[in-house]
Amino acid sequence: MKFTLALWLLLLSLFSHSTELRIHELRNYGALHYLEFYMMEEGGVPVKAAFKALETPKCPFNMRLVGGMSKDTMNELREFYRLNYPEQLNAYLNSPRDKLGSAIAPLAALVPEALASTALLREVGEELKDRKCVLGDISYEKFVPSIEEGFWVSDIYIKVVKQAE
Repeated sequence: MKFTLALWLLLLSLFSHSTELRIHELRNYGALHYLEFYMMEEGGVPVKAAFKALETPKCPFNMRLVGGMSKDTMNELREFYRLNYPEQLNAYLNSPRDKLGSAIAPLAALVPEALASTALLREVGEELKDRKCVLGDISYEKFVPSIEEGFWVSDIYIKVVKQAE
C-alpha cells in the first residue's frame, strides 16, 4: 500500500505545476489523529491530489503544514496585509530596523486570518468540506515579513473540526 501510494504521488508530482504539499505522515496521538504535510515550492502535488491519495481521518483531527511556502503563497500573504491592513504594514515598513519587534506584533496577530485567505488554505478547506470538516483554529511557529521576498510563515498548525449541521 505504501509503495503504491508513494509511486502514485511521485507520478503526480512530475506533472504538477502547482505547489504545495507532500504527505509526511498520519499518526495517532491518543484518540486524536495528526496529519502532517510538507509545504514545497516544487516537487509536491496539488492539495486535491494530496488529499485524494490518503484516507483522511474523521473529524476532529490536527493538521500540520511544515516547511517553506511557495513564492505565490508568500506573495498572497503580503498582498493580504497591503489590501486589508495597510496602516499596520506601513508602520512595520517605516520602523527603524532596531525597533521592528514592536512593529511586527500587530502583523503577527493577524497571521491566522492572513493564512486563511491564501489559496493554499482555501483549497485545503474545500477538500475538508467534502469530508464534512472545516478549518478550525490556525496557529503558526514563525512569521517573517519581507517586502522583497514576501511574507513567510513556517509550521502551520490547524485544528480540523466537524462541520456544523
